[in-house]
Amino acid sequence: MVDSWWVERTKLSKREFVTGLDICYSVVESRQIIKNTMDTILNMLAALGLTPRTQAVYVDLLSHGPSAARTIALRLGIPRSSLYDHIKPLLDLALVSELETGTKAVFAVHDISDLDRLVAKQEQSLTLLRSQFTKAKATLAEAHTSHAEPRIKFVEGKAGVAALLLEMLWDTKSEIKTVWPYEAMLKVLTPEDLELFNRKRIRQNISLKTIWTGPKPGKQHLWRGGDFKVERRQAPAKYSASMAYNIYGDKVSFFSSVGEQYGFVVHSRDFAELMTAQFNALAEVSKAEK
Repeated sequence: MVDSWWVERTKLSKREFVTGLDICYSVVESRQIIKNTMDTILNMLAALGLTPRTQAVYVDLLSHGPSAARTIALRLGIPRSSLYDHIKPLLDLALVSELETGTKAVFAVHDISDLDRLVAKQEQSLTLLRSQFTKAKATLAEAHTSHAEPRIKFVEGKAGVAALLLEMLWDTKSEIKTVWPYEAMLKVLTPEDLELFNRKRIRQNISLKTIWTGPKPGKQHLWRGGDFKVERRQAPAKYSASMAYNIYGDKVSFFSSVGEQYGFVVHSRDFAELMTAQFNALAEVSKAEK
C-alpha cells in the first residue's frame, strides 16, 4: 500500500506514484540483466585467452557501435598508440572488423554470434585433447605398472576433503566403491559438496556402490531427484566407523571425521585389491537398500 504522506509530498496521484515505482524497479532489473550479460561476455572472452584490456575494447565496441581508434582510446582512458596492440587479437579472431568510412578507419564488432562459435570450438578442442590425454595417461600407467611404487597424498581441512571427493571422479572410469559413515560425513562435507559430486558423477556415467555405516538415514537423505547407478547397502549395527574410505581403480582415499578433518589417498594396486576384498566381505553381510 502506498503511503499517503509520500503521495502528498511528491504531489503525485496514487496511480502516478505506483507507476513511477514500477518504472524504477524495471530500470534496476534491466540494469542487472545487462550487467549479468556483460559479465558472461567477459568470461567468454577470458576463456579465449584475451587480456582484460582487450576484453574492455570488445565490450566498448559492443556498447557504442563502430568507433575510430581515437574515440575508443579516449573512452577507455588508454594511449592511442597502445590501442592497436589490444585490437589486433580481436581482429585475428575475426571478432572485430576494420571498416573504411571516408578517409578514416573505424572498428566494429562483426557479429556477436562469432564469440559463441569460437568458445564452442575451443570447448570441442579441449574435449578432444582431454580424450587423447586420458588414453595417453592410461598407456603410460600400464607401461610403468611393473615397477610402480605406492604413493600417498595427504590433505587437511574441510576444503581439502571436499576437493579430494571431486578428485575421485578424475581418477576413475566407471565405478567407485565406498564405505560411508553417513552422519559423520555430513559434518565434514556439506550437502552442496555432495550434490556437486553426484551431478558430476552422473554426467560422467560413473556408478556408485556404497555401504552406509552407523545410524540408518531416512528416505529424505537420498540424492535429490532420486538415485542414478547407485547400489546401496546398510552395514550391520555392530560395524561402526567414523572414517570413510573409497576405492576407485588402483587408488583408495580415506576421509576422517570432523574432529580431525584430514584425508589421504594411497595409490597402490596391491592396497586397492586388499581394500576391495574387505569391501566385498562387508557387502556380503550388509543389507541391500531399495
